[in-house]
Amino acid sequence: MMNLEGTWIMTRTIRVALLATVAVATLCMNVATAAASGSAQMYLTPSASAVAPGQTFTIQQRVTVTGDTVNAVEADLTYTRSAFLTATGQGSPFSTFLNSGGGGLTQYVAGIFGGAGLDGDLLIATTTLRAGCTAGSLSIGYGPDAAAVSGTTHTDIAASKTGATVTVGQLNPSVLCLSPNDF
Repeated sequence: MMNLEGTWIMTRTIRVALLATVAVATLCMNVATAAASGSAQMYLTPSASAVAPGQTFTIQQRVTVTGDTVNAVEADLTYTRSAFLTATGQGSPFSTFLNSGGGGLTQYVAGIFGGAGLDGDLLIATTTLRAGCTAGSLSIGYGPDAAAVSGTTHTDIAASKTGATVTVGQLNPSVLCLSPNDF
């Protein structure tokens, strides 16, 4: 039986291996290695929303890349007072998608193998969360390891990482609300 610490270490090892594989594959495929002058802005949408207690809601993780391309993105989300339900890379232009989550941190690694990197406004993943039962503000942001990896320099070019705020309304006393801790 593996403990939570062992699971986290294994997940971290898989993420690092995936990012390294994408970087090496792209390096081997790229002939031009000119210095990148571009940047990326990682953001969540919607940036603000209101939900009822216990309601499920979705957040899209996106990246806008200008002046360069990206071949890998690590889009770790941090959140409070909510429960992680699902994450999907459906609709994302990235060909590889790995996620794990729960307990206030959801980790995503998305990448493409070989060929040209991606630019423009890109969907990384769509995450579904469930609001807690207590009224108030729910903050969702990018974790410290979140990065957008340049397709030319293979370094993090994320110039900004903008989170989102979800306002959880008052609980209607006639409605049963299960807290994220009940799952």
